Amino acid sequence: MQKEKTVRAIIINNSHLLTLRPETKDIFFTPGGRVGPDETLQEALLRELSEELPGVACEIGGYLGTVEHRWLEPAREQVTGLHHFYRVYTPALVAPVAPPAAESGLSFVWLHVDELSAYPVQPPSLVMLVPRLLAGGKTLWSACDTGG
Repeated sequence: MQKEKTVRAIIINNSHLLTLRPETKDIFFTPGGRVGPDETLQEALLRELSEELPGVACEIGGYLGTVEHRWLEPAREQVTGLHHFYRVYTPALVAPVAPPAAESGLSFVWLHVDELSAYPVQPPSLVMLVPRLLAGGKTLWSACDTGG
């Protein structure tokens, strides 16, 4: 079983969540990526955001919590990800205009928060957690998603 530790950005504008969609999979996930062995969570998030949104000013807000997510890769390998989420503010990005993706094979997509359940959002618990955040929920995120 493969394990990974990631840090992810929750970027919301006009009741839309900024997500990435790979060309090869029917899923949507939030910007961010793996945490390097010598990086703090915030250092990793700033690095990932500068790679995925070059030239876009990003301000890291509060720590939202963690979601453990387990899934099977196409080669049937099980992966467990421990995803740390932060609220991130990007004044230059305005939904529904998607920024260009810096990485080939990926596209940015704004998803309306009220319609998240209609999409294969990963990890799946974001469908519940993000609307709760917008509604003023102050609890620290903690969830475990299996499968998917």
